Amino acid sequence: MAKSFPNTGATVIDATADLPGSPSEGMIVFQKDTNELKIYDGASWVSMLDTDTPPALVYLSTSTFTNVASTTITNCFNTSYDNYKVFINCYGSHVSQQSGRLQIIDTSTTITGGYYYGTKYVRGGGSEGVLESGGGATTINPFTVPSGVSNITTSIIEITGTPASRCAAMSYSFFNTAGDTYNCFGVGAALGSSNRTTGLVLAAAAGNITGNAVFYGYRNSI
Repeated sequence: MAKSFPNTGATVIDATADLPGSPSEGMIVFQKDTNELKIYDGASWVSMLDTDTPPALVYLSTSTFTNVASTTITNCFNTSYDNYKVFINCYGSHVSQQSGRLQIIDTSTTITGGYYYGTKYVRGGGSEGVLESGGGATTINPFTVPSGVSNITTSIIEITGTPASRCAAMSYSFFNTAGDTYNCFGVGAALGSSNRTTGLVLAAAAGNITGNAVFYGYRNSI
């Protein structure tokens, strides 16, 4: 049986059979048996949200940067999430391609010592089938910054163990329009157990970068 609440405009129904027979376009109902929020689009009822299964990947923030040598991002992590996905879209002003560098911020201190370790498989750009590895670096290089605005890099970075514990692991892949594709099997930031990751620093080896970094958090529970 439908229950109307005139003060809010909401309609609560028990089941599909209780959907209004002659709804107006834009009408919204909440269906109790499926915990769905539905809207009538003028032709049919469309499910807008199932409250039993909220999105597992939640948008958090976007940081933009314009023609800078480096950018510090501190509004990207919070205590509600331990794991994150980051999309970096970037281009630069360079004579040639440069490595895009990432460093971790521990509270307010940028970690620049030999804490970064990783192995990556490189394809394209004249480096077909090359396996690169290293340890004790001062940064990791999760993207390249091509020369000119026509060459754009898109990177996808997974970050785990943040900020509730030390930054345990990262993985990334990127492709740019200059023809380089990188797939990283594993990057670890070997920080001490007392370290907490509260931000990131993105920079270019030379020249400046322009673009944005979009952050999402993985829900720990529904």
